[in-house]
Amino acid sequence: MRFGRISLHSLQKLYLPTGLLAALFCALQLPAPGIFLAAHHGVQLFIFIIFLVSGYQTDNRGVQLNKKLLQLFTVAALISLVLGPLLGVILVQLLHLTPAIAAGLIIMSTMPPTISSGIVITVISGGNALLALFLTISLNLLAILTIPFTLSLCLQAAGQITIDRKALLLTMVILVLAPFLLGRIIRKINKTKSASRLWNSVNSSCVILVVYASLAMTAKTLGRMGWEEYVLIAALAVFIHLFLFGVSFLSGIKLGLTNSDNKALCFVTSQKTLSVALAVIAGISIDTGSAIIACLIFHFLQIFTDSFFAARWQSRTTTSS
Repeated sequence: MRFGRISLHSLQKLYLPTGLLAALFCALQLPAPGIFLAAHHGVQLFIFIIFLVSGYQTDNRGVQLNKKLLQLFTVAALISLVLGPLLGVILVQLLHLTPAIAAGLIIMSTMPPTISSGIVITVISGGNALLALFLTISLNLLAILTIPFTLSLCLQAAGQITIDRKALLLTMVILVLAPFLLGRIIRKINKTKSASRLWNSVNSSCVILVVYASLAMTAKTLGRMGWEEYVLIAALAVFIHLFLFGVSFLSGIKLGLTNSDNKALCFVTSQKTLSVALAVIAGISIDTGSAIIACLIFHFLQIFTDSFFAARWQSRTTTSS
């Protein structure tokens, strides 16, 4: 029975990455259903469900605001929502990337932390899960207000795309904030103490379907990308992630954080969420195929990198204790 539980847990961890690869394959080989979904507002519907479930799953009980926590939040916000976008713009300008790929990297750099991965990896590393939860929720809520402005400025600075800030802000409110708050209200009405892990599968399924529908619309674009572009995207994604991770780590030391709190800061602020990136892409007019590929590569590599760091950091903490 224990073996069965471990196997089921392993399958749940592999579900999203495996599903994203399957979405890419299906978009290339069977794009028609995905095109139908995209043409009938399927992408927006699935994104709405993602944040409805995220709001229902969120439980921030036990978090107490104080001066130190507010100071930590300010530092985390500067790293995640200011330094990240700035770094993305600088790299895109230096390397003169194609507009769609550049847009994808800038969009991902502008994003807030992942909805759940940062918290999960913090737990694996032995970090402060409650602090990770607080930073994740607060930074994502703040990003709803900042993304329309920072993303617009970053895309213009890189000479790429001009976007309608008000329209994007409205998209963020409708597709991210409103369903998230609705999910929180439903949880309070139901008086649910802990949400089932099965909701993670619902969220993952919606992310997979959004990626499939979005890629299917521009499947022909994917075949035009050369392997050099894929390697360059991967290198830039890893560099951005590691740079933010390093700055977060040094900031944690400067703030005098405990090892446990510093893990939460590092893993949360250095990661970028794919879900909000997909919501943003759904609200602006760009070559979605190349942009989503850039976001997917970024997402995969940051999770892979942090999983390695978490295991190393946990073993080192265990050894020292």
